[in-house]
Amino acid sequence: MSTAKPIPILVTGGTEKVGTIVISRLQPEYEVIHFTLAATATTEVPILLKGEVPSPSSSNLGSGNWSAFPKAIVFGGAYEDSQIEDVRRAVAETDGTKRIPWLRVDRSLPHPPIGPEYAAVIVDRMKALLGKLEGEGKLDVEDDSIHLF
Repeated sequence: MSTAKPIPILVTGGTEKVGTIVISRLQPEYEVIHFTLAATATTEVPILLKGEVPSPSSSNLGSGNWSAFPKAIVFGGAYEDSQIEDVRRAVAETDGTKRIPWLRVDRSLPHPPIGPEYAAVIVDRMKALLGKLEGEGKLDVEDDSIHLF
């Protein structure tokens, strides 16, 4: 049994239904501090990257444990390229945001339709990439590069 503390991350996606599955499958290695719905990511993500919780929040999912700043932010398959760019622009225009790695679904890779099977495949890819970035020390530097999984 591992005694390592889970790595804190943020997750944003299209629905709480899939978000709940993603959060549970990321444990125990990763702790989703906050889950944001894609529909409000442009306003909520800049707030989150300042270390604050949006009020009201689009979702009540996540541990709410802000004792450590998140090491990465993960975007689910609900996002088109233009939406990611809108969120990135909003973050860049907001004073006091911290730069952390951005992970997103590689839409060119095959995956099941949205639902529990989709979440399982995506979380496996997500965990592999998070593990790789952690092993390379890229979760402990200020860098907002985009990484595909």
